[in-house]
Amino acid sequence: EKKYSKQKQGEKKMDHLIEDGAKNCVIDCARVKKGSQVYVVNQKGAVAEEVSHAIQQIVERENAKAIAVWEEAIPKGSDKIPPNVLEAFTKGDVVISHYPSLKREVLHPHVQGDTRSRATNRAVSRELLQSEWARFPYGLLLTIIGTLDAILADGKEWRITSPRGTDVKGKIGGMESAVAQAYFARGEDDSRASRNFPGGVHTPVMSTETEGVIVVDHANVRGGFRPAEPIRIELKDSKVTSI
Repeated sequence: EKKYSKQKQGEKKMDHLIEDGAKNCVIDCARVKKGSQVYVVNQKGAVAEEVSHAIQQIVERENAKAIAVWEEAIPKGSDKIPPNVLEAFTKGDVVISHYPSLKREVLHPHVQGDTRSRATNRAVSRELLQSEWARFPYGLLLTIIGTLDAILADGKEWRITSPRGTDVKGKIGGMESAVAQAYFARGEDDSRASRNFPGGVHTPVMSTETEGVIVVDHANVRGGFRPAEPIRIELKDSKVTSI
């Protein structure tokens, strides 16, 4: 009774914007159902406890079982998955992951052909989970992605430009690697079995005969590196020729 009381108190304190973001992740993206066994996998230092707790609360409201797993990051270059993390990905009905050090290529041999519902949540802070990005209806996002997929299916060439000077083009060479495609597989309801939350990741395709210039004025690396002047990357025949 004391535990139940504490849970209720915690739910009352949840900010309604965070609640909306968590519901969008758990219900609309991860497709948690009544009776599901849901693992919430957390990498220490990579996700706020408040985010994990909010996800767990919404899972429990759906009358599903929430199991939280906290683990240190996998060392760079290692292919050893912590046993409790591997158990989550292979035994859970649903996995909601905040574990960025686990790479697709490392996980793939263990889950090949598996169609369990898995969602990677990148709204790992309070600010992100309550943002408009995290609260944008995930069902609508899937509709947009499906429309884009249909348009791109007939595409032959592509080109990207930007005001900063980027101008790069190439030919569409078909779908990407088997590993990448496995993570964009479609379930019976014509939606991805593995999903990224919040939305913004679309079906990967290969490019051939890529050429042009990419201008980088901000790099998403630790510390928010910004070069003194834009980095100019030149490409020819799908290879970088100069930086």
